[in-house]
Parts: sequence; structure tokens; C-alpha cells
Amino acid sequence: MNKRKIHPNSLDNLIHEGRPTVFDEPKKRRYLTITETGWEGSQEIAQSTQCSGISDLLEKIGRGDLVVSDPDEYSFSKDELAESESAWQDYLSGDDPGLTPDELKAELFG
Repeated sequence: MNKRKIHPNSLDNLIHEGRPTVFDEPKKRRYLTITETGWEGSQEIAQSTQCSGISDLLEKIGRGDLVVSDPDEYSFSKDELAESESAWQDYLSGDDPGLTPDELKAELFG
């Protein structure tokens, strides 16, 4: 088994001497195992949530700054998502002016 090489800057980045820590406590090196699919999906989630990387994503989840929810609880079909996207694009282009506040009240409350 080959031992993984560690770039010297990786260890230096854990030491915050002269730099403020983001969460007022030092980081500690951790190890995890994950499938390629899980890693790629985690990177996509980190990017889409404006996290600087997987470490930042896990930090925010662990601190409760980012909530993970059950996808079955808030799921939409592909057709519903496509319809929503289409309606949003129509609104942005001016093809659908949307509802006035009075029309919205009437639709929601009868």
C-alpha cells in the first residue's frame, strides 16, 4: 500500500498563526472514506452552497449553519420542476407579467 504524499502547504494551512481563524478554534486533521460518486456529489453541493470546499461544507453542516433535509420530504417531479423553470423564464422575458397583488389574494383566498 502506497502512503499518500502530503504537500507541505496542506499542513501549513491547518496552522492559523498570524491569521484569524474562521470559527475561533483551530482545525484538526480528520480522515474519511467516501465513494467517487459521493465525493463528486459533495463537491457539487459545496459549490452550489458557496462553500469553499468539502471541509467548509462539513463545518457548516456540523455547526448547523447549513441544513441537510430528506429529499423525499420536499421532492418535486421532473415535470413540476420543468414547469416551474418554464414559468420563471416566461416571467423574466416579459411573456408572463405574473399576478397583481389583488389577483394573487383572490387566487389564494378565494
